[in-house]
Amino acid sequence: MGSLLNEEALPCVASEKPSVSWEKVLPSVCASILILFFLSRFLSSRMPKGNSKKAVKAASPSKKKTAASKPTKKAAAASKSTPYDDYFAAQKEHSAQNKDIIGRMIVRGVPRKVNDEDDEDDEDDEDDEGNEEVLKSYTKADMDHVRSISITKSRGDKLEEWEKEILGDQYGDMMIMHSTSFSYEVSGVMRFALARFKKAKDLKAKFDGMFAFTHAVKEHDVWIHDHECGWEGIGLVKALGAEWKKLLKNTDEELGIDSLYTRPGIEELLSEFQQTLEQTSDDEPFVFKWK
Repeated sequence: MGSLLNEEALPCVASEKPSVSWEKVLPSVCASILILFFLSRFLSSRMPKGNSKKAVKAASPSKKKTAASKPTKKAAAASKSTPYDDYFAAQKEHSAQNKDIIGRMIVRGVPRKVNDEDDEDDEDDEDDEGNEEVLKSYTKADMDHVRSISITKSRGDKLEEWEKEILGDQYGDMMIMHSTSFSYEVSGVMRFALARFKKAKDLKAKFDGMFAFTHAVKEHDVWIHDHECGWEGIGLVKALGAEWKKLLKNTDEELGIDSLYTRPGIEELLSEFQQTLEQTSDDEPFVFKWK
């Protein structure tokens, strides 16, 4: 029979874990730490300076508008349109809508400032066109004071035609000289013009012609101040006024003019012409009743 195993007779088996030799492990650990240290230094040198959280925040799109994206008060003021800009923008749009308009004739400009004592005129002249600060200073009231007449090709042609008739051989000369005899030349042309205007059937052509003729005799006005007594021009001027009064009773559409610029413009031109005539001191005063 087999014998029973006696536990005391079995050899004792050790259950302890193997021991670690720090002398062998320590150099490897130190080498690993050094490698990690230099690697972290290398990576940090390649990243943007400053706080990493701030760098990430700067790289991400900001929900708030930056100061640079907001217009400054100075820039906003510069971009704001002035009454001068608005006036000519509206005029440009008007011309775009009316293709027959080729230009404008300024009849009355902005009022002359009170402190501008160097010029007797009560309106600013073309010298101000190049002065940006002056143009920016014009108010809406200043621009509302302006009067102009829309120039079509027909009116442009008539302006040239009647100036040639009035000036004769002196047309186009840089310096024009007139004497008392000029009043007789004007009266002869005026007699011829009135006969043509009274026969005219086309109201649009009649308006263009009368405007151009009146502008010519108004611009070259020596005859108003230098004429002899008994001169027939006194009666012709009265007849011209009556012809204008009759013509302007027609509608803007019938005359082929716009109500925004040309109607107020021609009324201003005739008012100025009337004022010039009535201010002339003479034994035989002019009468020009156009309204």
